[in-house]
Amino acid sequence: MAPACGSFSGRPRGCGTRQGNPAPAYRRRIAGTAASRRPAATAGSRSSAPRPGRSAGAVRAARAPGARPPCPPRRSWRDRGHAMGAGPAWRVLMSSVARACAGLTSAAQSAIAGRRGLLAISRARPYLLQMQSRTTRDAPAGQGRGWPAFSPFPATFRGTGPDGPLSEEQRVQLLAPLLDHVASLILAHLASVLLGCIGVARIEAAWPAWFLAGNLILILARLLTLRRLQRLRASPAGGRPRDMLAASRPYFAVGLVWVGLNGLFGSLCLLGSEDEVMRLLAIAQAFGIAGGTASRAAGTPRYALLQIVGWLLPVVAGTAISGPDYWGITLLALLYAAVLDLIVRRHFRHMLALIAAERAKDALAGRLAVALGNMKQGLALYDAAGRLQLVNRRFHEAFGLAPDDLVPGMTEAEVTARCGVPGQDAPAAPGPGSGPGRPEGRLATHDGRVVALACEALEDGGWVVTCEDVTGRCRDEARIAHMARHDSLTGLPNRALFAERMEQAVARLGGGEPFVLLYLDLDGFKAVNDTLGHATGDRLLCLVAGRISACLREADTVARLGGDEFAILMPGVKCPAATELIAHLLIRVIGLPCGIDGRQLVVGASIGAAFAPAGAASPDSLMRQADMALYRAKESGRGCYRRFEPEMERRLRVRQSLEADLRGALGRGEFELHYQPIVSLTTPPEVCFEALLRWRRPGRDLVPPGSFISVLEETGLIAPVGAWALRTACADAAGWPASVRVAVNVSPAQFRSGTLVAEVEAALAESRLPAARLDLEITEAAILTDDAAILATLHRLRASGIRVALDDFGTGYSSLSYLRHFPLDKLKIDRSFVVGLDSSHASASIVRAIVTLARSLGLVSIAEGVETPEQLHHLRRLGCDEIQGHLFAAPRPNEEVPAMLRRIHEYTLLETWIHLSRPYGRAQE
Repeated sequence: MAPACGSFSGRPRGCGTRQGNPAPAYRRRIAGTAASRRPAATAGSRSSAPRPGRSAGAVRAARAPGARPPCPPRRSWRDRGHAMGAGPAWRVLMSSVARACAGLTSAAQSAIAGRRGLLAISRARPYLLQMQSRTTRDAPAGQGRGWPAFSPFPATFRGTGPDGPLSEEQRVQLLAPLLDHVASLILAHLASVLLGCIGVARIEAAWPAWFLAGNLILILARLLTLRRLQRLRASPAGGRPRDMLAASRPYFAVGLVWVGLNGLFGSLCLLGSEDEVMRLLAIAQAFGIAGGTASRAAGTPRYALLQIVGWLLPVVAGTAISGPDYWGITLLALLYAAVLDLIVRRHFRHMLALIAAERAKDALAGRLAVALGNMKQGLALYDAAGRLQLVNRRFHEAFGLAPDDLVPGMTEAEVTARCGVPGQDAPAAPGPGSGPGRPEGRLATHDGRVVALACEALEDGGWVVTCEDVTGRCRDEARIAHMARHDSLTGLPNRALFAERMEQAVARLGGGEPFVLLYLDLDGFKAVNDTLGHATGDRLLCLVAGRISACLREADTVARLGGDEFAILMPGVKCPAATELIAHLLIRVIGLPCGIDGRQLVVGASIGAAFAPAGAASPDSLMRQADMALYRAKESGRGCYRRFEPEMERRLRVRQSLEADLRGALGRGEFELHYQPIVSLTTPPEVCFEALLRWRRPGRDLVPPGSFISVLEETGLIAPVGAWALRTACADAAGWPASVRVAVNVSPAQFRSGTLVAEVEAALAESRLPAARLDLEITEAAILTDDAAILATLHRLRASGIRVALDDFGTGYSSLSYLRHFPLDKLKIDRSFVVGLDSSHASASIVRAIVTLARSLGLVSIAEGVETPEQLHHLRRLGCDEIQGHLFAAPRPNEEVPAMLRRIHEYTLLETWIHLSRPYGRAQE
């Protein structure tokens, strides 16, 4: 007897085809097989009872031997719902609930996976950085940085990114969405379990139960593999990419088995069951879970595509085989699969782009951290609320703090207190946490550090504080300033500092505070220095300096002007008798024997005094008065004291007469230029002649410049005289050999006139002298008047090729800032230092310091006042570049320049021969 048309479950379902369409062959085979396996129907069994909607005749016709089972009429969806609803009431309720749960499951799964998938990538970044450091640390010796090569991974990872094959750390980072957010995974498993429960309830066969049991087992296995991955990632000793990728294999294997099991279950529901509810639920589950997989597993695209295929392939196959009525679902499933494939690929590209952006961000952050750690200055960043946001290592080092003493979140007051800054007198004093608007400057900490601070406001209301430990710089600056303003031998103030003190004392004259100026010169010191040597003379000078300081008050200033000359400034003294007592005390104390190396050395002192009543004197006039008084003391005999006398009136009258004669000297042609050579110590020597002004006063001898230059400057006549000297010197130099240059002195008045550049250009154009053959010599007084104007003038002159020399360096203010600020080419050492080379170690030290300073700044050093071969030898040994003085020639008129050139050539040849033969002569000795 042919079996009845039925389903795989053994329950009579009808032929399962539409009206007019015979049952497919595969269904007939399945039904026949199922019928052959069932026991024969007995009376009263359920199989013998007609189903609702079928007549008893149809049942009997189906039971007839050899009869073909009739096809039921075409039923509407309402009839099918009525047929599906036959049975207990709870089954109807279960079908409706299952259908709703399947829809909600797919929607929730897609929403959760799509929204959180990409966020898991960024949350896994700290873990990946930790794994990278461990991998680098655990790498064998000699292996470079980076992840080790490892190829045998699951097929789901074998892909490439935009820059080539994915690295292990990238693959682990792509696993993050699968491990961090398991809500969609749990929903998918619950949906499969719920569908299995519905299948067990609706299908009277054993296979739904087996599938349900398999799902439960796979859920347990899935949770175990997931838990293992999470523990491995959180383990402080593990979690390397190689281990993570190896541990992910069971996870993917369980996932693929689960997909295969549920796909088989869905195919059986479609092909082996006539229950339309189960078919619809299987299709809904496949569509929903496949959609969620496309978002959740997009980081592992091949694994995601395998899952999508595993879910949708049974739907495509089952609906395609079920007939044309299901082909619409087939096409929909194919289109859905194609769309999901595009979604997976797009999400995968987005994840790779996000990973690349995070890596670039980390690389930039790493470079920024390296830059902050290696920058010279300390840096602290504050937000608008005044809390610390960022601080680098140099900031801790500047204040002597441990690396963890300053942490983000601290207020500026806490930072200032932690840095050990003492309380400031002013409430707006700068500090390590100073906000915008606070002054910038230097502050001292409790441990003696000096820190320079600078503050800059930011657009968001915060500010950044930069600092630098300048303790060493301050010490160096103080030492340099002390060396520049103090005598290196005795430690007393030098001429520059004494001139400043004189300026201050003169400024206080207006307040009614007089002072007295003493000039002191040692008697008999030159004999001691010449007979016992410079070392003994230096020790004697130090003893004398100590005795002088011991006799004076703290408010008094004693300075060593050079050699054995001292100057004393005593403010608040206006009584000549008191001054005389102090002077005699100094003479008596200095005249006491000095024990040096077992010898009792005795020197005397001569003192001249000049008084400064309110508003009656200037520093220069007082110094001239004191110097004149000292000269009178020496004329009166050694060990004497003299003060300035009113006889200066006579000398003043002489000066007035001199001024009157000078006013018409230029128009009468009484000025002359004499030239003195400046010779370089190179072979062959380079020669430059300095133009020196002379005045041939009618009825008198030739007047040297020291007697009238100051008068020209004070009367303002120096400007026209200087312009005449410039034109004349350029015209004379045009007739010299092309290798010989000319140097012309420029007064401060010429700089102030504003026409110096035009005068120089006119002189060069008129004489056709190249600018490279002209040197201009300026004094420190010229660059003290107007920095901006002087600087602009000097730059214009140097731009035309003219060289600039600073004359008499060391005798005026001698500020080192001039050498850095003004464009100079040469530095002329004053003759007062050269004269003492043979007798004063201090002079040699000063000359050496100036030569070294000039060489380090790229300047040419010129020594003035060289008169003896010994001085030339000393200067050559000290490294001086050029010399000037009577050793080669005294200043002579232009007509004698060729003769001077010949003498210079002969002398330099002889000096070179002596210099070269000196070692041989010493060896013979």
